[in-house]
Amino acid sequence: MKKTLCFVLIILMASTLLSACNRGGEKMENLRQAVDYGRWMQFNFRIMIDGELITPTGTEITQLVNPDSPIYSSSHTEIAFFHTEEEALKAEKPDNVILAWRPERDYSQGLVNGINLTVLRNEIVFEEYGLTYPITVENLVDDWEATRLIWRRLLREPIIPLHMVDYVWEFGADAFRFELEIFHLVENPEVFDQIISRGEELGISWETGMEPLLDIFVAVGGNVEAFFNVAERMESEGLTVEQLLEELRE
Repeated sequence: MKKTLCFVLIILMASTLLSACNRGGEKMENLRQAVDYGRWMQFNFRIMIDGELITPTGTEITQLVNPDSPIYSSSHTEIAFFHTEEEALKAEKPDNVILAWRPERDYSQGLVNGINLTVLRNEIVFEEYGLTYPITVENLVDDWEATRLIWRRLLREPIIPLHMVDYVWEFGADAFRFELEIFHLVENPEVFDQIISRGEELGISWETGMEPLLDIFVAVGGNVEAFFNVAERMESEGLTVEQLLEELRE
């Protein structure tokens, strides 16, 4: 009887220990995923080390929460997201919490534009993630868990434009803004892609800025066939965007 009781106690202790380890592993994995999200969104980070506030780089903060990293620290077990640095520092979080706040609004807006456009082009339903279109800069913080799930899906597909981050750094809040306006005029992913591709053939791309493409499309009244006709004229007659728009507006 005593042997049976001891055996049962050992099994219970082992089960409790295993359950605790699983919870600890799951918590650490959630933290790593949250930090990865913040890094992808270009959030700023602040951590407390030996009573001093430290500003780690994106690479450093990723390594700090990675148990396989030589600079891994078990001291930081949670993360909190904020809209501003002031808000983060006033929160008076304990030392084990990583503080993260989004970058300046222009950058965040451009990134949100890119996410919204990618979701529309790929006919992803925001409501499946508890969000509504369009997501906003505020969603990056207030609904970061849902936004992270969408972002992970976009990366996993993968359907995020490879140039997204470079484009946003270059154009800020205007990044993807004009493409979004074109998309809403056509409401068709395939037609939208054809228009963007034709614009690139005419020398209008994310590297130069997409506003001229929207100007042309609006000038022909949002008519897809008319757009491709004037694009053909631009190419065959060697017209610049300015010359074409001047003609169309007369």
